[in-house]
Amino acid sequence: VYVEGNYIERDYESTLDDDGFQRGNDEQNYRVGLIHDLTSKIRFEASIGYQGLFADDARFIDVEDLVYEATLNYRPTRQTSLILSTSKSYDATDIAGTVAVEETNYSIALNHYFEPKILLNASLEHEEEIFEGINQSQKTLTAALTLQYIFNRHARLIAGYEFTDVSTNDGADYQENQFRIGLNLRP
Repeated sequence: VYVEGNYIERDYESTLDDDGFQRGNDEQNYRVGLIHDLTSKIRFEASIGYQGLFADDARFIDVEDLVYEATLNYRPTRQTSLILSTSKSYDATDIAGTVAVEETNYSIALNHYFEPKILLNASLEHEEEIFEGINQSQKTLTAALTLQYIFNRHARLIAGYEFTDVSTNDGADYQENQFRIGLNLRP
């Protein structure tokens, strides 16, 4: 069991933005959580709490709400893990007319070692963002597949593909395909 608390004060060099708003805000975040091994193969982590974002500019709507996170990690073998997670929280934003965005997330990820040197990561994530006080929202679906060849603890070759589909309530929808290949070096 754990308890966590944060206080964040955001101040900007420029007192007013281009639209004449004060962008600064204060954030409070308090949570109580639990990490528990349900069995030798299943671990559960969850937290629930309160989050508040309070704008310096009185024209913005302050946010006070319940927030949560939950993750279920299933390891059927030493080589494989399946992770299910969900969360709801708020984040500061610089979108005109609002100070905060509500972010709700659902995801599933699979990690598997085919042999000691080859790691496969696959994930699917859905995120919904609702901007407080204005009529703007966005839904994002992301699917990713990454393959890593591990030379040793200092070097690995990484290749991956990520597909992102973004839809907004104002019709600014788009899709993105990313292909990556790289070498990760560590001291």
